[in-house]
Amino acid sequence: MKIKTILAFMAVFALMAAFASARFEDLEITGPGIEQAAAGSTIKVILTINNKGSDNLILGVSRDPFATLESSWFESIMFSPNTFKLDGLDSRELEISIKFKKTVPTDSTYQTAITFYQLDKPELKKDFNLMIRAVSPENILKAKIEADEMVMPGKNYKAKITVENNLNAVLPESEIVVASELFEERRSIILTPWQERAETFEFPIKDNEKPGAYTASIRVYYDKQLVSKKEVDFTVTTVSDVGGDEQIEEGFLWKRISVTRQGSGNTPTETTYRKTLSSFEKLFASYSPEPTEDEGDSLKWALTVNPGTTQKVIITINYRPAFWAALAIIAFTVFALFIFRRGVSLKKEIISHKTTHDGFTEIKARIHIKNHDKKYLHDAVLIEVLPHHMHPKMEFSTLHPEAVEKGEKGIRIRWHLDKVAGHEERIITYTVLTKIGIIGDIEMQPTLLRYKSKEGKVISVKSNKVSFISGHKDIAPKHKIEHL
Repeated sequence: MKIKTILAFMAVFALMAAFASARFEDLEITGPGIEQAAAGSTIKVILTINNKGSDNLILGVSRDPFATLESSWFESIMFSPNTFKLDGLDSRELEISIKFKKTVPTDSTYQTAITFYQLDKPELKKDFNLMIRAVSPENILKAKIEADEMVMPGKNYKAKITVENNLNAVLPESEIVVASELFEERRSIILTPWQERAETFEFPIKDNEKPGAYTASIRVYYDKQLVSKKEVDFTVTTVSDVGGDEQIEEGFLWKRISVTRQGSGNTPTETTYRKTLSSFEKLFASYSPEPTEDEGDSLKWALTVNPGTTQKVIITINYRPAFWAALAIIAFTVFALFIFRRGVSLKKEIISHKTTHDGFTEIKARIHIKNHDKKYLHDAVLIEVLPHHMHPKMEFSTLHPEAVEKGEKGIRIRWHLDKVAGHEERIITYTVLTKIGIIGDIEMQPTLLRYKSKEGKVISVKSNKVSFISGHKDIAPKHKIEHL
């Protein structure tokens, strides 16, 4: 009986092992075939893992442990994740990053194995062999070169280089060099996998460049190795002579510069005219025609002169409108000052205010009276009306009032000034207290000045309003408050 039991268990284990093996056999791994890479470059290979069975699998991934030793041509092989779950009838992709050593011989194919195994049965394994060919620089980067064979002075010499990355890898060390006796430019570029990219180079040829034959050398490098080279002969053409002159006319606050260019020869001629004007002159300048280029103080006109024709450039600098405008402003200002400064001005201001320990606010005010006319002010009376919550201190440092009266609208203070001479100024100061402890903005109404003209006409002038903040946190020292 014991022997039968043991045999039964052995049969069960055998069936379980066979079942597990059958599950792992449902795993299918596919890749891109033979990839290409440059020496020292890194490529990314995508593997597709497909579970054709209905059972879930938990898989591990490893590389050949000898693949990156010193004797190997691979510098690194990396992938992530190292383990993953793959449900039944599902598939996923695994990205593998592989870098060749810079010393790898080119034009050869190299192989390395990626091993997939079942985590709960590590002995169940499947290898996928990656095939990568190391290719030479001229097969990595293809270049197509186009360039001008003729250029006119004042125009741009153009070259177009189209480069194509033949690898499934980023090429960060590509460089294009375009050079000749007249110009040179180096341009570094980065190419993504399989990218085709066109680079256009333009070089301005000076207006006075010596005509003749030149050679442009165009070279394409990858990793400092020459991939493609082309020598292009080009000609700087001869430009026919252009005659002409420059005339200057000047008058009162204006100047006109007239330039003529006359075409000669049998072909249209391109010429330029340059003029330097200061920033101030440009503010008042007009042009016919408008300049082609305006860079700082330098102006440039690019002209095409046909045989037997004349081109004109006229520059006019006219200060007269600004001069007349300035005169008008000055005249208006003088007139306004004359008009508005006549008569009497009355200005009121708060010299100081402070809050006492009792919560009252003490305000010192000043009234400034000025007679702008030559004539006297007769019977001049200054009237100040204070609200009921204020009362004046009977301390007047300049002129003592004629009367301090209490009425329905407040407290009225009157100063009798008698005669105020022409261009005379009077300053009157006084101090008031808030009658109750008010916190906040307080506004004082305008002060009134009444006087008689020489003809006996009564004239009234009001000052400005003033305001201050009562109950400020800065408390003045205690002092005795005088009450009326």
